[in-house]
Amino acid sequence: MALIVTPGADNANSYATLAEADQYHDERLHNSAWTGAGDPTKEAALIWGARTLDANFRWKGRKATDTQSMQWPRFGVYDYNDYLIASDEIPVAVKYAQSELAFLLIEGDRTIAADPTPDAVREVKLGSITLKFDSEKMQAALASSVVVLVQDLGSFVGAGKPGGGAVLRLVRA
Repeated sequence: MALIVTPGADNANSYATLAEADQYHDERLHNSAWTGAGDPTKEAALIWGARTLDANFRWKGRKATDTQSMQWPRFGVYDYNDYLIASDEIPVAVKYAQSELAFLLIEGDRTIAADPTPDAVREVKLGSITLKFDSEKMQAALASSVVVLVQDLGSFVGAGKPGGGAVLRLVRA
């Protein structure tokens, strides 16, 4: 599927163009997963990244039109310097976050929310039910390197955040 980067369009599927994402990664260290991927893989990762961002953030303001396919552009959103973002503009921070997430998606599936690794269970207790996990061994839905880029533009509400809907399966031994 080709990238469609037209802010406010009803068929848009990406915030960043392939050229913008390539430039972002040209300026990033440890980018071999990106530079080693072909354009179709990069485009698929960008599309998946945009969808994942929109699914995991409650963006400030409101969509610029009711017919646009994506969450940006938006009305009534201010950047971290308290400047109003134009209602026909995709913030650079959103493009950077999408590009960063696309890189991580090429490296592996980052959309599995807060799943514990097999050794993440630290303690299980049955009486009064206690279940403790080693937080360092939990796989987050979105890396902090993505979330921090857009934290001023919306709230991360995805699974993997405290109160964000992680589900664990209990199996009787």
